[in-house]
Amino acid sequence: MKTLIFFSTKHGAAEKFARLISDALPGSEVRNAADGAAISFEDYDALIIGSSLYAGRMQKRFRKLISSNLHAILKKPVYLFVVGGEKDKYLTAARENLPPELMEHAACVEYAGHIYDLKQMNFFERLIMRMVAKVRESEFALREEAALRIAAAVKEHHE
Repeated sequence: MKTLIFFSTKHGAAEKFARLISDALPGSEVRNAADGAAISFEDYDALIIGSSLYAGRMQKRFRKLISSNLHAILKKPVYLFVVGGEKDKYLTAARENLPPELMEHAACVEYAGHIYDLKQMNFFERLIMRMVAKVRESEFALREEAALRIAAAVKEHHE
């Protein structure tokens, strides 16, 4: 079973979560949306797709790659994850950022947790985090159990 874990990230949280899934799915391939032009979704048996959120939005290049490849993506089993600070809003954010057909097709949508690494953020990002999210120090809160649930779902589907 050839599995692609496709992600979009700004500061690395979505990539770290993608790697947690990959660790539980030996042989899976992890690719960044920044490499999108070179990705052929048709080459895989299953797709795990995820992005981090910034002000409730997934990165534009990620959304564009999903939309432009939606036909090929919908032919495969799909598992989604969302990285962001607000657990109670991840599903709403996924629905607002991803095509409705993809949301209906997905076998699962998991909340991946978040990372607020203030050292990686610029002055304005840190200011916004302090004012809006009330974050005063870095937080590292990825949900390993969510990564394991996605990996287990993929394995179960393909056994």
